[in-house]
Parts: sequence; C-alpha cells; structure tokens
Amino acid sequence: MVVDLKLSFSSKVSLIVVIVVILSIHLYASIEAMIESQRIIQGIIDEKRKVNELIAFSLESAEYQSLTWYKKYIIMKAAEPEDVVYCRLVKPSGEILLSSIEEERGMYILDPAIHANETLVKSDVFNGEKIIVIVSPTYHGYTVWLGFSVAQINAVFIQTYMQAAVMTFMAALVLAPTSYFIVSRYLRPVKELTDLCKEVGRGNFDVQASVKSEDEIGLLGNTFNNMINDLKRLREEIRRSERLSAIGQLAAMVSHDLRNPLTAIANAVYYLKTKINLSENERVGKMLTIIEEEVKHADKIITDLLDFSRVRKPEFKEVDLTSLVKASLDNVKIPDNIEVKIELDQIPPIEADTEDLRRVFINIIQNAVQAMPKGGKLTISAKKLGEYIELKFSDTGIGIPKENLEKLFTPLFTTKAKGVGLGLCICKRIIDAHHGNIEVESEVGKGTTFTIKLPINQNYIKEENQN
Repeated sequence: MVVDLKLSFSSKVSLIVVIVVILSIHLYASIEAMIESQRIIQGIIDEKRKVNELIAFSLESAEYQSLTWYKKYIIMKAAEPEDVVYCRLVKPSGEILLSSIEEERGMYILDPAIHANETLVKSDVFNGEKIIVIVSPTYHGYTVWLGFSVAQINAVFIQTYMQAAVMTFMAALVLAPTSYFIVSRYLRPVKELTDLCKEVGRGNFDVQASVKSEDEIGLLGNTFNNMINDLKRLREEIRRSERLSAIGQLAAMVSHDLRNPLTAIANAVYYLKTKINLSENERVGKMLTIIEEEVKHADKIITDLLDFSRVRKPEFKEVDLTSLVKASLDNVKIPDNIEVKIELDQIPPIEADTEDLRRVFINIIQNAVQAMPKGGKLTISAKKLGEYIELKFSDTGIGIPKENLEKLFTPLFTTKAKGVGLGLCICKRIIDAHHGNIEVESEVGKGTTFTIKLPINQNYIKEENQN
C-alpha cells in the first residue's frame, strides 16, 4: 500500500526551516561538546601528568634515602585508583624494576620512551585495551610509567554528546511548532495569492490581493493586483473589439441597403418640387421640405455607420489647430443665444489628420450647442503641456448624469431622440489613432467639458513607446 503524503507549500517550507535549524543547532552543540570534551580530557591528562611527576619525585627522594620498601609502597599506592592499569619503575636499559603488577618485574620494555628526559604522553594497548601512558623521568635515568584506562575519557565523550543530542531534541520540540507558526503566518499571503490565482483561472477577475506590507510579499501582491487590472482591461478591450467588429459588419451591410432607397426618395422629392407650384401648395411644399430634412438626417446616420465600419489610417501632416477650430465653428450653426469664447494660446502646429480632427471638433461643438437649448456659453481653450497640446470644449448646458458618463464612448449609446450613438465613439477612435486621449467631465445643471490631449510630434510618441 502506497501512501501519498501531499504537503502544502507552507508545510514544506516549515519542514525545511526546522530541519536546517535543528541541524545547525546539532552542529553547534556537537562542536561545543567536542570542545568541552577536549577540555575535560586535557584536564584528566594534566592531572595524571602531575600525579606521575609527583610519583617520580617521591621515588627520587626514596632513592636518596635508601628506602626501597617505600618505593614499592609508592608504586602500589599509585595503582590503587580504578582507572589506573599499572605503575612501573623502568631502568634505562628497559628492565622493569618495580611494577604494581608483580608478573611484570624483570621484563623488558622495547620503547624509545625509556630514555625520556621530560614527561610525555603516549597511547598504548594493554591486554587488548586501549590505554594512555604517561612517562616521567626520575633519578639516574629511570622513568616512571603510569598507564590508565580511556574508559573515563570515553565516558566524557558519551556524556557530552548525549548532552548535545538532548539539546537538539529539546530544540526540535520547541522550534518545530514555532517555525511552523511563523512560516505559516508569513506565507499566508502566498497561499491567498494561490487561491486568488485559482479564482482567476476559473474566469473570476473581480478579485484583489490584500496588501498589508511593503516587503517582497507586498510587492508580489501589488504586482498581482496590477496584473488583474490589466487582464480586466484587456478582456474589456477584447469584448469591445468583438462588439465593434460585429457592429461594423452590420453597419456596412445596412448602410448600403439603406442608401439606395434614400437616394431614390431624395430624387423623387427634387422631381416633385420641380413639377409642383409650391406657392399654391404650401402644405405640400412643407411636407416635401420635412422629407428632405429627414433624408439628410438618415443619410448622416448612414455616413456615420459607414465611417464606423471602416478602419481608416490617419494621414498625418502639419495642422494649425487655431485655424482648424475656427473652421469647425463655421461649419456649425450657432444660435444667437449662445456665446462662443475662444482662448487659444500661442500653440505650435501639430502632426494630425485635418479632416479627422475637423469631424471630432464639429461633433463636440454640435453636442455642446444641443446641450444648451435655452442658450449659454461655449468656451474653447488650448495650451501646450510638454510634448502635447491640451484642448478643452466647455459648455454651460444641462450636463450629463454620472451614470451615463462611462457609456458616452460606447457604440450605439445615445440619450438623444435622433441619432444612433456613434458620433462620440468615432471621435474616440480618431483621437486614439492620433495617439491622444479624450476625457469628459460633467455636472448636471452646470455643464460639460471635453478634454482632448494630442501629441505635437507623432515621432516622439513612437520613440517614447519604443523606450
């Protein structure tokens, strides 16, 4: 049976952190244990060295006093501790003169240490057991050999390493839950971002990451939110493009089908006007005039539909905005109760399509006039802002409700009794093609302001986009 253990990301990170910390503590504890054990072992050896040197001094004193029995007593007394394996008095020839082990007396040692001039420490094996031997010189070239077991030293090693193991275990008990808590807390935003990504994968773009810090996690959250906003904008642009494409195809078909009968109606009206005495038939003449006006209005709608369905690339050339604004005003019938004020600074010419901008200006001016049925004031101003020209068309008309502002540039949206709602949509498309921007601000009862921002030089925009 295979058990599939799937750990969460925070659990994996917590586990790694705990393992790294525990290994670090264990390494630190082991090093400390090694240092401590070495210190203790050195202390034991130093103690045995002093004991052996004391034995050597005592034997030398006994020799000078000719106390043979006392030398034997010293050797036997030195071997009483449990860890001492033997104590020997060795001649310069290597013969063991005295030993705590009787069987060794008279035996020879073949070891250079028998000629030691100072105390030395060496390892040896006695009856298959590892021991440490301290050799100290005494009288007449004799040496004292003190051998002791390493069991005590091994016990020190075991004790210190057991302490290190206990320290590591205690650290694991404390750090495991603590690390999991800390890591989980700091990785909670990552888990939230993961859940939000899953939501986005399901098609839900109405999500936002909660950013509570300015560190890398906070930067990740802000980046995620910016990405979502970009995706939402792109999705809306795709939907808008698809909608515009469908509307454009429909507009192209309908426009061609409607223009032919409208042309026939216009020709018929013209023919009737030439055949009928309008001075005697005023009512008929009035009706024909109404038909003529409505045909013109319908033809304008068809023109808008055709323009909307076409994708026309602007023909950029030098344009004097001041002259173009005044020419656009000449193309609009301004009622006597509307005051027009032009505030154009000394602005440089720009690179633009004259006919396209003329259409935009005429459309906005006509909208302003229609928004002031009881009269008012239309102010047209322009100024240079860096590499751009900013134009403002402000009226004191009835204003636009807030709920309609966001829909103004949407195809087929209109609040007028006549029209299909393509005028401002076409205006926005023209401004976008000029790498510009068009915005609207309005307050009901006070008026509306359209702000158009256009680049002076199209090459500057291309270089800016490349950079």
